[in-house]
Formats: sequence, structure tokens, C-alpha cells
Amino acid sequence: MLTTTTNYAIRALAYIASLNGQYYADSFEISQAVGVPRNFLLKILNRLRGQGIVKALRGIGGGFRLAKPAKTITLYNIVEIFEDMEALAACVMGIDHCPASEPCPIHEEWREIRQRFIAFLKHTTFESFRGQKMEGRFHLPDKEISETRKTRKENSDDCKGEVLSPRGEG
Repeated sequence: MLTTTTNYAIRALAYIASLNGQYYADSFEISQAVGVPRNFLLKILNRLRGQGIVKALRGIGGGFRLAKPAKTITLYNIVEIFEDMEALAACVMGIDHCPASEPCPIHEEWREIRQRFIAFLKHTTFESFRGQKMEGRFHLPDKEISETRKTRKENSDDCKGEVLSPRGEG
């Protein structure tokens, strides 16, 4: 029902929320914990940052954390960033014009399911994930794990001998 991008965004935010704001989680950590390819994850996190859902800190000790309390961020807030909400309201049979006055055979059932689904998204907050163990529930493909480890090593090699401030300035 939801796209892979939305699913990944929810996973990433669930993990970040599970940390209870203890620290900024870096993209490598989040990627490994929730099984989302790092490059794709960065695009998602940057979009969420642009929407004020997460904040980012560059440099050593940097990463991502929630920009506002987990109890104020709903699943619906995330879904509406990545999904076409009108498509979720469309006829499940793909009929262009499916009003209540001329419904398809499953119109009423779908309407009820859709309404419950939207209500669930609107009342479920990321507070539900605080303190929950998220790591180990999702896995990256082996190829992605080795590429992530290689990139992380290259990045750490690039920084040897440098001292970065919390803002990422050398």
C-alpha cells in the first residue's frame, strides 16, 4: 500500500525515535540498523530535514535526530511527504470515476478500510518507537553491507589527523 521510499522513511524515523534523543545517529548506523541502502537513506533523510522532521549535524558526533518531539510526529506526517494522498483515495479497482452514487462492487468496503488506515496513520506517533529495539529487524543485502563498510572506511581514512568542530568545520 505504501511505496518503498515511505516504508524506508518510517523505518529510519522509528530507529531515530527509538534512541530517545540520546545522540545524533549517523547514516551508516541508521542504514545498518534498519536495512536501508545508505545512499537512498541519505536522500530520504535530506527530504525529511527539509520538511523539519529531522535535524542534521555535520562532523564528528554528527548525524540525524528528530527535530521535534516524537509524540508530535505522526505516521501520516511522513506518508504525506512521500505519497500521493489522492492516489490512496482512488478506487482500488482503478476505475476513474467511482463516486458513492455509482460505486464499484467493493467501493464501500474499500472506503471503510481507507478511512481506518488514514485514522491509524493520523493517531500513531513516533513516540510508539521510543526505547524500542529496532536494530536487527531489517537487513541490507550483502552487497550493500560491503559497500557501506568500504565507504565508511574510506571516509574515516580521509579524516585521519583532522580535528573537526561539532559543525563539521576543520
